[in-house]
Order: sequence, then structure tokens, then C-alpha cells
Amino acid sequence: AWTTLIASAEKLDDLERIKAVYEPFLASFPLCYGYWKKYAEAEARHQNVATALSIYERGTAATPYSMDLWGAYASCKKANDGTAEEVRSIFERALAYNGSDYLSHSLWDKYMSFEEEQGSSVTVAALYTRILSQPLKQLDRYMQSLQSFTQGRSASELVAPEA
Repeated sequence: AWTTLIASAEKLDDLERIKAVYEPFLASFPLCYGYWKKYAEAEARHQNVATALSIYERGTAATPYSMDLWGAYASCKKANDGTAEEVRSIFERALAYNGSDYLSHSLWDKYMSFEEEQGSSVTVAALYTRILSQPLKQLDRYMQSLQSFTQGRSASELVAPEA
């Protein structure tokens, strides 16, 4: 019955109805991470970015092991003028819960892509070091990516100077 009610509210795309359905649903079923994401996306679609980010925050607090929800949260923050530090903070919080999960490569990939966009070879190299210390399914792929990344770069470009 809940899913039918949610689908009806979303079909109408009436934000007040969407809120009226999602709030009690998520209060009763807070572990349904996909619905946190859909609710936040509805708010963002209606230009309520601050509310969407608040919903992502509530959702990740309720379901901290949802890599998909963390990735959507970071993407929303980045797309809506979040600073690099704010986006990085979301990824770091996500990795605190999920970074050692055998199948967390999608989260690591999003974080790596973000850091590559920031343009710091030192930060990207440090992230590879962290990734390679985790028991991930795709370690071989990360090792090959690191080898490609380091090719043609000097050590001084990859390691932070000592303080």
C-alpha cells in the first residue's frame, strides 16, 4: 500500500503530497535507503536543494551502510555548489562506514573521480594508497590504474612534501 501511495504522489509531482507520504513512511521504515534518495531527488527537482541535502543527511544517518545513498548525497552537494571540502567530508564519512566493504569500489570510484577533478596528484596518489590497503574485490584494477597514473610523474608530484 505504501509503494502505491508513494508512486501516486510522485506521479502527481505535488511536493506537499510527496512530503506527506514520505515523512511517515520513512519514520516507519527508515532503512529503505532507496526511498530516502527518491525523496531527496524530488525536493531537488523542485529547487529545494537545502531540504534535499537535509534529507540525504537524515537518510545517511539512518542507513550509513548504503553506498548508493552516500554517492547520491555527495553528487547532490557537488552539483549544488558544495565546496571541495564539503564534498570530501561526505565521501570521508561514507568511507568510515563502507570503505572496507569488499564491494565498495563504486564509492571509491566516485571519490577518486572527484579528487581527479580537483587536480591534485598528491591527493589522488594518497587515495590510491588508501584504496590498495582495503580488501576490495577490484584491487587489481586499482593497481593497474595506479600504475597508469604514476607513469610519467615524478615522485615529487605524487608525495606531499614533509612538513
